Amino acid sequence: MEYIVTVADPKVWDTLWSELTENGLGDNFIPDHAVPVLNERPFNDYSAHFDLTDEEAVELRNDPRVAAVELQADQQPGVEKRFYGQRAGNYDRNPYSTTASMKNWGLMRCTQQNDPYGTETSLNTNFNYNLDGEGVDIIMLDSGVEADHPEFAVNADGSGGSRVVDFDWASLGVPGVQSSASYGGYLGDSDGHGSNCASIAAGNTCGWAHSSKIYSIRIFAGTSIRTGQYLSAINSDVAFDLVRAFHLKKQAEGNTRPTVCSNSWGYYSNYSGMTSTTYRGQTYSASSYNSLYGQVAAVHGARVYYVDTAVENCGAAGVILIGAAGNYRHKIDVPGGQDYNNYWTGYWGQSYYHRGSSPTATPCMINVGATDTMLTNPPVERKAYFSETGPRVDVYAPGTMIMGAYANSPYQTQAVADSRNPEYYLNKISGTSQATPQVTGVVACFLQLRPNSTVNNIKKFIAENSNKNKLAEGAVSWTNLYSLQGGANNYLYTPFTNPSRGSITS
Repeated sequence: MEYIVTVADPKVWDTLWSELTENGLGDNFIPDHAVPVLNERPFNDYSAHFDLTDEEAVELRNDPRVAAVELQADQQPGVEKRFYGQRAGNYDRNPYSTTASMKNWGLMRCTQQNDPYGTETSLNTNFNYNLDGEGVDIIMLDSGVEADHPEFAVNADGSGGSRVVDFDWASLGVPGVQSSASYGGYLGDSDGHGSNCASIAAGNTCGWAHSSKIYSIRIFAGTSIRTGQYLSAINSDVAFDLVRAFHLKKQAEGNTRPTVCSNSWGYYSNYSGMTSTTYRGQTYSASSYNSLYGQVAAVHGARVYYVDTAVENCGAAGVILIGAAGNYRHKIDVPGGQDYNNYWTGYWGQSYYHRGSSPTATPCMINVGATDTMLTNPPVERKAYFSETGPRVDVYAPGTMIMGAYANSPYQTQAVADSRNPEYYLNKISGTSQATPQVTGVVACFLQLRPNSTVNNIKKFIAENSNKNKLAEGAVSWTNLYSLQGGANNYLYTPFTNPSRGSITS
């Protein structure tokens, strides 16, 4: 069976590799049984895939050099990956109507220190900026990108060709990545989610970084939103190896363009088969999830060790990674926090439910929650009820009914034909999926100005420049889904709003 072996220190691989592939696992197993290698993962310093029996996997976990021996995430019982776009639910934030002239309202909110809308749901005004992401590469790990959508054209009127690069991912030599034809093409969108996220980050009328180049790694298979053709997907197990290889190749060739990778997806588990809950050190008998213990939805984020190490390996190479916190309403705590070690026990063992999702809760990721606005008089800005919350969330950004490219499919409103080309569509979508590319776009603009910035530089910039204490949260309780649960009250803000490029002095 295919198991992924992850080490804590890459320096042990030389010895461990020869032991496994030449001598097998020693006296406890069949003599001279060398372990077959299924995927060497040459662009990953920490993980490789081996053909192991279940017994061998158990034995190998006891080796002090080995940090984890895991089945592929999609094969782990009770673990699946999912978009973070909440199919529920506005420059327009009206949640009840969509027209082709409407734009992403996050552009207006995040360039102002105070809510500019007042009691209005729509602002017909100018979006002012002095950075547009020129010189930055954005990689979307998602359902794909519809490259010929007018939002991704060079010019705002939909002309000038596409900024989406049809990159040959197989050319990087990452095992398991096949030719474009094997997937029905590297481009194309199997859902509409990926195109929506890409247009929020880098669309030329709904996005922030509208001069950046866009790259797509489709990790969700499905039917093309344009042709009806089935589109297969690159295995998400190797997605971060692929991003890392892409960035390292650029560096080796002297290409200094920064790489930003946007992740509006993650792994999750449900509480199926629960027998007990251990909450803040005390164990309780339980057969279903219970909000008394912070289990506020039927599903929660799931962490997968080898995915997290691949993310950290990618981030260590210099890729800037941004990820959605999730739409399960749970608190995401940090190591040492009083809820970090809360877990429930079931048929498949123990599951921690306040640690967030892989890949987006890993330390090197910028973790993004979503906001909405209660359209009262006066309006109340708050965390979106569905958004993950807590100390691990770095920043919140508009994530409800965000306008962008989409499929010809209804959401809370009907999709509308794009007036620049009526064969393509737009719609408003909600989720931390939509909040994440707001941050991706702002970060791409920041990297245009300071291309050598590290993720720590960028996290510091976001934290220091964010609007403070704008989100009303009320009492700290598990049943209050607007509480930040002890996390930072940071609302995304960019100061680069002077339309005169000559004003940039640093």
